[in-house]
Amino acid sequence: MDHDDLRWTLPDLDAAISRCRVRNGQGIRCILHALRENVRSPAGAAQTLDASRECLHAIAAHSLDASISVKLTALGALENPSLCRDLMMRICEEAASPGIMVEVDMEGRNLVDFTLSAARNCGVRASASSVALQAYLDRTPGDLKEATAAGLRVRIVKGAYLGDTDDFFAIQRRFQALCRECIEREVPFGIGTHDPDLISWITRTLPDLRAYVEFGFLMGLADETKQRLVRDGWQVAEYIPYGADRDPYVIRRNRYLAALSRESRQPVP
Repeated sequence: MDHDDLRWTLPDLDAAISRCRVRNGQGIRCILHALRENVRSPAGAAQTLDASRECLHAIAAHSLDASISVKLTALGALENPSLCRDLMMRICEEAASPGIMVEVDMEGRNLVDFTLSAARNCGVRASASSVALQAYLDRTPGDLKEATAAGLRVRIVKGAYLGDTDDFFAIQRRFQALCRECIEREVPFGIGTHDPDLISWITRTLPDLRAYVEFGFLMGLADETKQRLVRDGWQVAEYIPYGADRDPYVIRRNRYLAALSRESRQPVP
């Protein structure tokens, strides 16, 4: 495992559980994710199911303040949507008893409708369900209304795939508009960003909404900011990915830093 892998990912579930214990002790919730995506076979999808179930059992056994994140392509969404739906529901049903949140990640825009539908179905079985929404898509304001109306918690992110715009400042404005919509609808929501401008905007203009907003950060970034926000009374979560199927994820993280560099910007420390 090279330096980039060590920064962005952990080797296995045991390492993720150990890190989560430390973060919980610091007042930080965790989002655990067994790295897999673009699975093309039923056997591969079954392996994702097993990994998710193992993670749920570990969270419950260790009484961790943690949720799990699931990518639908890891459950075969691209090859067998029906199987994917079935396996996703099994994960949600298993998470419901211990009350563990299942966070459905958003991938390419060709999967947005399917992902939202799967998340709504999950919410019927497990009330603690969340879905990520991407600010760089034109359709997201409508998706936000539908998701919150269905009782889903949303996490607003900029987006890491291919969007309808790549204009940095336009995406910032869209992100802010989505946050305002959540506030107007009086629904708790999460945000996933390392943008100093957006974090400053939220803490400066929304100081009375600490109970509504959770800041989500990646493992490998923003360690100082995580601690500062906790001290200031904000809710904070750290995304902890683990496992052997790390290459696509690491590539996206390095691409993100390269894009910031081209804009002469840096993530929060």
